[in-house]
This record gives sequence, C-alpha cells and structure tokens, in this order.
Amino acid sequence: MNLIDGRSILNNAISQYADLLTPPMTHRVNIAFHYDQSPYSLSAAVSSRSKLQYFEILGIPVRIIGLEHLTDPRFLEELEGSDYEELFIYQKPFPQHIIQQITAKGFVDLDKVSWSKSFEGYSAVVEAIARLLLEFKVDNNLTVAVAGSKGRFGSQVYDLAKNELGFDTTGFDIGSNLHDMKDYDIVVSAIGKRGAIQAEHLSDKNNLVADVGFAVEPGIPELYYGDVCPSAYRTPKHVTPVPGGVGPLQVLTLVERVLHCMFGSVDVMDWGLSKGSLPAR
Repeated sequence: MNLIDGRSILNNAISQYADLLTPPMTHRVNIAFHYDQSPYSLSAAVSSRSKLQYFEILGIPVRIIGLEHLTDPRFLEELEGSDYEELFIYQKPFPQHIIQQITAKGFVDLDKVSWSKSFEGYSAVVEAIARLLLEFKVDNNLTVAVAGSKGRFGSQVYDLAKNELGFDTTGFDIGSNLHDMKDYDIVVSAIGKRGAIQAEHLSDKNNLVADVGFAVEPGIPELYYGDVCPSAYRTPKHVTPVPGGVGPLQVLTLVERVLHCMFGSVDVMDWGLSKGSLPAR
C-alpha cells in the first residue's frame, strides 16, 4: 500500500510555478463561500482556507467573499469596475442562480475553464481525478469503477472517464454491490459518506483508490474523513488519503487554471506518479 501525498505534489508545483509570477498581478481570485449550517459548509470552510493559503503563497491577489457580497449592488458595481480580471471559485454548496448571474456578467468560473480542452467544463476536482487516472494508465484496457456515479462529482468523473478518456468505466451507487469493485484497476469514490468504502469492497487488484469524499468533524482539533475507511488503506496498491490526497491536487488544478487565465497557456507539471501521459492541449 502506498499513500499518494497530494501535499508534496502541490508544494513542489507551487515552488516551480512561483517563478512564473512577477508583480504587478493582473488577476484576482474570489473564493465565494456561503455558510448555511449544513455539514457541507464545514467542509467548504476548510477547503476555502486551504485555497486562500496557497494563492497567498504565490502572491496572487485572493479573497474570500460571501453570499451577502454577491447580492449587494454596490459590491457588484465595484466588481465590474475592478482593475483586476476577476476569477471565481464557488465553494459548494453555493446558490446556482447566483453563480449563473455572476457568470453572465463575464466573470470566469474556474470550475469551467482548463489548460486542456479535454477538461473544459469539468470541475477542478474532476480534472484532478482524471489526471490521476492518466498517471496510472498502463494500457487502453484500464477499468474504472466510480462509486457515487449519480452524484454531483461522481457523475462528472464517470462521464469524463468513459466518454472523454475512453476508459472501460462502470458506475456504482448506494445499493449497488460495492464488492464488485474488487476487480477494477481503479476505484474512484465520490459517495460523500464517511467510511462508505470498507476493506471488504477492495482488493490488491485495485492499483489505485481515489477518495473524493471529504467530511469535517468540528472540535479542537478538527477531524477529517473521507469515503474510504482508513482501515481499508492497506488493501489496494495505492490510495489517496483524507486529508492530504485529492484535496491538494484540486488546489493545484485550480492554480494551473489561474495561470492559464493569466498567460493564455501553461506547461503543467508532471506529477511523477507513473508514466501515464496527459491529453494534448
């Protein structure tokens, strides 16, 4: 069993991408976050802080804004007169009609753009998963199981893996026989339920298990959980842990999307996990 250290990959990339950036900065990242007292809001708050931290390290102007800002005519007027090219990250859950209104004004939604045409229209976390699949691609017969394939992220992963990347992809959901995932090369879990994937659902035939789930248990310190039970980590050959797996890779993908917006193109860094190739730009 090997844990994929997303933080190390992110930190290595940040140190390289920092050389591309010199003042004055022309773009600003707005992280739109709305706390609605749901469990998802706790996860979104942690994710927002992480993104803020890394954009600040790079010296890219960034701020966290709330729903109250994006419904305030004075703020919107200020936004439209900004000297920056304003870019947006919407932390889910965020009211869809507000996203549509801001996008209609011409502001970039970073979950819709990418340096690669293969990933345009897919969220940053889905691109991160797709790049993991490509890193672990051995041949064109790669088999992929997507748990939670009807959910918000799982449906995108399923569509991208099957229709864009051409992998032999099967969807699983709550009520499916998750034990059947044992025979797949790669398992992606986007169920969004703590500990939904147990050791009994996996095997050493799984070359990679990618955990998209992220839940926060409040306290001092906060505790973080994914879909995959930690006791199952020893079963597959490779696994993305929670925390520290897919989350940092999502941040890295967003950084690359910002660089793409700033420079028109970006030479993305090889993650160095295997000899898989990325789709052509």
